[in-house]
Amino acid sequence: MHRLDEPRRSVFAVVEPGRELTWTGTALWTKAIDRHVLDPTEDGATRHYLEESLASVLIPLFFGSAKLKAQHQRWLSAFKAAAEDGAEV
Repeated sequence: MHRLDEPRRSVFAVVEPGRELTWTGTALWTKAIDRHVLDPTEDGATRHYLEESLASVLIPLFFGSAKLKAQHQRWLSAFKAAAEDGAEV
């Protein structure tokens, strides 16, 4: 979706180590908000919530919800594998 030479700007909006990382970004006519929240469960595991908001007139033409969901699944799977291996993401 993005070329390497396109101007982009990202800013951390919320940084709570071990709890939440949220950033906002813009590129061309697109605005995005990405939110990652880690939530401990009663059984000692951790649930990772991922939320993303994209706003642009062109987004529906190039980046539908199925593609976004597939991208999120790949990211969450990679994050889970790295966390279980003790690696940094």
